[in-house]
Amino acid sequence: MFWALLLAGSVNLALLILAANSLHGMTGTDTIEGAQQAIQHVLGPVIGTIFSVGLLASSLSSTSVGTYAGAKSCMDCCGSKRRCGMPRGDARTGVVVLWFAKNPTEALIIGQVVLSIGIPFAIIPLMKYTHDRSLMGDYVDGPVKFAINMVVVSLIVALNVILVILTLSGRS
Repeated sequence: MFWALLLAGSVNLALLILAANSLHGMTGTDTIEGAQQAIQHVLGPVIGTIFSVGLLASSLSSTSVGTYAGAKSCMDCCGSKRRCGMPRGDARTGVVVLWFAKNPTEALIIGQVVLSIGIPFAIIPLMKYTHDRSLMGDYVDGPVKFAINMVVVSLIVALNVILVILTLSGRS
């Protein structure tokens, strides 16, 4: 898992550096298609293709690492060796959104909004577990850290609600 995450991060970093160096000051790069066309125009069709393949590889790698990490966490928290289907369901949701979308940039935004809905379902139980003395022993979160966590979690949940409302209303 470490190597897959390192590979995904390296590819993302390389794509970011390539785009930042090549597209600085150019217009029309606010969509995936626009960025790919601009890179292809500035650096040639071979680099444009490498950019597209790298973007796809990075997405697949990130999805597989996230799915594996979610499944592993779910199995560890449940104390069971059976597989948990929820993380794979998140990955399938992203594929379905991408498959039916007309615009890849819009699909990316909608997919991220859908996936962000799951964040509170991971953070809230984690916060509960780290505040449980019977589970954490000496490493339990104290009242100050728990209060800070409550504020942060509340902020994350509120921002997710706002994001969903803005996306559904078409203002994102």
